Amino acid sequence: MILSLIQPLDQSVTDFFFHLQTPFLNKIFLMITSFGNCQGIIVAVTLVCIYWIVKKKYSWVVSFLLTLLASEGSVSLIKHVIARPRPMLVAVYQENSFSFPSGHATIAVTFYGFLLFLFWKQLRKKTRMILLATYLLWVFLIGLSRIYLGVHYVSDVFAGYILGSIWLLIGIYSTKKIGSL
Repeated sequence: MILSLIQPLDQSVTDFFFHLQTPFLNKIFLMITSFGNCQGIIVAVTLVCIYWIVKKKYSWVVSFLLTLLASEGSVSLIKHVIARPRPMLVAVYQENSFSFPSGHATIAVTFYGFLLFLFWKQLRKKTRMILLATYLLWVFLIGLSRIYLGVHYVSDVFAGYILGSIWLLIGIYSTKKIGSL
């Protein structure tokens, strides 16, 4: 199995971050990880959709919601198929679901990436580059927070980034197709 091939790297990275844990860093990474939590994302999605409905961007709302639902649905399906346990011994807090792939990493790529895509044309070139760099850093930090907090292995986060990127590209493609109808 592929996961067994990367297990030594996963364990080394997990051990490394376990030795870095402090109460202060725990608070910082718990705050960062909250930006990928389901509750926060639902509130943000609701606000964004209301804004787009007011702006009569109905196709954006449909593409956005379908992309996010497909993204989360695929995470749930893969978690149950792979059924990889979490690195429980080093976790700052306990999660109840399986580990692979990271839902936080997946939704961070998909949600924040979709927002960046939809606002991209409205931004000036310099602002675009700043927001792109911020997006990449933010997605990285959310993934890093999951590893630091001991609730995911590095391969879980990497897989979440890949899965989120796939759904983001599908969402962008479908939004462009719907917009051109």
